[in-house]
Amino acid sequence: SKGFITIDLGRIEVTAGGDAISAQTNVLVSGGELILTSGGGSDAVIDETLSTKGIKAGSSVTIENGFITIDSADDSLHSNNSLTVNTGTINLSSGDDGMHADSTLTINGGDTTITRSYEGIESAVITINNGSIKITSSDDGINVSGGVDGSGMLPGGRPFGGKPKSGGAPGQDAFNYSGDYYLYINGGLISVDAGGDGIDVNGAIEMTNGIVIVNGPTENMNGALDYDGTFNI
Repeated sequence: SKGFITIDLGRIEVTAGGDAISAQTNVLVSGGELILTSGGGSDAVIDETLSTKGIKAGSSVTIENGFITIDSADDSLHSNNSLTVNTGTINLSSGDDGMHADSTLTINGGDTTITRSYEGIESAVITINNGSIKITSSDDGINVSGGVDGSGMLPGGRPFGGKPKSGGAPGQDAFNYSGDYYLYINGGLISVDAGGDGIDVNGAIEMTNGIVIVNGPTENMNGALDYDGTFNI
């Protein structure tokens, strides 16, 4: 019942050597304007002992509304469990992930622009129901995988923390996927400009509606779409 941060209104500017906003349990932003810089911004090189996220929560991050601008050396929006965006205007520039949740990440609406990231959006289960989402990433634009996110980048821009890449579970039948990693797209406009895979899912994709546009490479083991299970449209 403690360790939470709630922001309803106002203009908040934070420049922090570590995390800009950090809660042991939950962060709720329902309005106002946030301008956050952490760890020297997305151009900075940090060591693995320092957490330099824009907004971080141990349980959940929920964005109900508002105007959010984050320039972070580590993840811009980060939750150790769930992250939900309902509406609002969000502009992110990150040295690691634009948005990361260890368990579930849900976008129900709003206007989200990730101008710089290593990976744009990352979680074990990602659900996109509506909204406008523009992603620019040096690696995968949308990444569905397990594991706990590392806290930043090594010198030279290499990520640390051991993010799992594609490959799937040993012995997994690609036509009868029954694992835990899913990307659900039920609406919205999603535009990805990726240096790695446009969409990389270590599991299955279910798409019922929406528009997805991917610009990305087709070499060095990268492609527009990379999934280990099924892709049902």
